[in-house]
Amino acid sequence: MKAIDIILFLPITKVAPVPIEEKKNREIDLEYIKEIDNIFKGITYNLTRSGQCPFMASDDRPPIIEIFGNPEERIEMIKFYIDEKGDLIKDESSVLNPENINNMESLLKAQKDALYDEKIEQRLKNRIIRGHK
Repeated sequence: MKAIDIILFLPITKVAPVPIEEKKNREIDLEYIKEIDNIFKGITYNLTRSGQCPFMASDDRPPIIEIFGNPEERIEMIKFYIDEKGDLIKDESSVLNPENINNMESLLKAQKDALYDEKIEQRLKNRIIRGHK
């Protein structure tokens, strides 16, 4: 996984279905496609919840970007991450710039910590309320 720069993931959804079309080098087995979808959904779930993934080192993993919408919308989303040659965009404005990624990870950690603190505070309030009954 260290050689991969980015993973663009088109999840299976009812809202924005991606039709399966038979073309050269394209998988068309629906069960296989569903299994791959489940694997990537599991990976993104684990990364979101714990920051860990058994397939990638936490300090050297490619970002996984979910792409949604009709074909034109997906192309426009992809343009934020890769250029016309297929190279990763890493300039200072890019969300994939290492500094921006570090800022994003810090924000996510702060949100996770704040949510944890809110849960602890709510538990304490519930205990106090129950104690006064």
